[in-house]
Amino acid sequence: GQSEMGQGVFTAMPMLVAEELHVDWKMVKAEYTDSNRHVRNNNLYQRMSTGGSGAVRNSRVYLQQAGASARERLKQAAAEAWGVQRADVTAKDSVLTAGTKKGTYAEFATKAAAIQLPQEPAIKQPGQFTLIGQPLARLDTPLKVNGSAVFGMDVKLPNMVYAAVKQVPVIGGKLKSFNFDAIKGRPGVIGAYALKSNMEHPYATRVQEGVTVVADTFYRALTALNLMPVEWDLGPDVAINTASHTAAMREAVKGPGAVARNDGDALGNMKKAVKFVEGTYRTGYDAHVCMEPLNCTVQINGDRVDAWGGFQNPPGALAVVAEHLGVQPTSVYTHTTFLGGGFGQRSRNHEVRQAAEIAKLVGGNRPVKMIWTREEDIRQLRGRPSGLTWFKAGLDAKGNVIAYHARTAQHSGAAQTNPQSVANGLDNGSSNGIRDIRYNFKDILVESYIRNTNIPTQAYRAPGYEHNAFHSEQFIDEIAHA
Repeated sequence: GQSEMGQGVFTAMPMLVAEELHVDWKMVKAEYTDSNRHVRNNNLYQRMSTGGSGAVRNSRVYLQQAGASARERLKQAAAEAWGVQRADVTAKDSVLTAGTKKGTYAEFATKAAAIQLPQEPAIKQPGQFTLIGQPLARLDTPLKVNGSAVFGMDVKLPNMVYAAVKQVPVIGGKLKSFNFDAIKGRPGVIGAYALKSNMEHPYATRVQEGVTVVADTFYRALTALNLMPVEWDLGPDVAINTASHTAAMREAVKGPGAVARNDGDALGNMKKAVKFVEGTYRTGYDAHVCMEPLNCTVQINGDRVDAWGGFQNPPGALAVVAEHLGVQPTSVYTHTTFLGGGFGQRSRNHEVRQAAEIAKLVGGNRPVKMIWTREEDIRQLRGRPSGLTWFKAGLDAKGNVIAYHARTAQHSGAAQTNPQSVANGLDNGSSNGIRDIRYNFKDILVESYIRNTNIPTQAYRAPGYEHNAFHSEQFIDEIAHA
């Protein structure tokens, strides 16, 4: 139920089942769960959105229980066939034994599936583990070494066509025009289509206005797209740039802000200090830059829609396709591949929405593979927010920190997408790693400021911490040096 993007869940999830099922690990192989079945059966697999470093933590009990329950049903099926008690049957390495009687799991699987136990068995506790914690070779490594692993970029289907995309290069801009006549005679070109924006749509799946060229190969689609004259209306935010945004953040931290943390009397103690350390640190917006640029393949075949890709949230991708095309979720089937990096980028499904739109425009039941170039992937970043933090520490005569004061100006995704969640101008998520530093200073004041631009942001590995930890740790180094 979790997506493999390099972190090992394609091995860890089966280990959780196998620990309880008592199977021969050499006989284990893994496959992704079916999100259509998940949706049809009331979220059958419980958690299929992979993020927050929670795959093992949030799936462990559920998957152990699945393995333990299957094991006991197999034992019960064998016990009934052999005329013994279930407690007399041993399950080990995919084989059931009771005295001189022996049988494989496969022999009893069908009967076991129909058995209802009076109560589900208890699962093992950590001290009882025999497989979990062992150094096992990852199941996906051979596939990635020999090239047989299928990523979204590798999907090939009969009669498939390819779509190259360009979107307005300034967030919030518009497509004015494009001249298809200039390229329509080029080899393999099928069509060019305007792409609508849904920037007013809920945060997760917002896409820009743009244009796509569809052809029989991606090379031909991209070549034609680059040759086709396109005119943009760059919109009112064309003047926003790094310099202007940095200036706004620097100005913000000069005065008092929303209080994110106030322990002791930092301002009072600052007046008693005999030495001061100050520092200001800035980090910019950052694209996810996954090794595999965004892509998705969609085929519309009557009432059924299929989507292939590296989804961090397959049921979310399913829901996006259903909503965008106006079909029932139970009519949509997603086929999850390996992910060439995710980091939060592949959980939002904006590429899925765009691929569904292009498949609808192309028509004819043809699978359409939509690929963003690396340039487009970075230009349309939905990644880490920018931030700037000013720090001041007061030290006593012995060099002890007696006052710690931070003011951090940050882009707030919450303020952008769910303003009511930001009370009194305070988004605690954007001050993660500054507000909750791990150093035992008794007198701390942290103030926070929201300074947004037109750029939408989203999760980028441990939101807040992965750039604020740089701010705060740099300053701690400055204190240590002083």
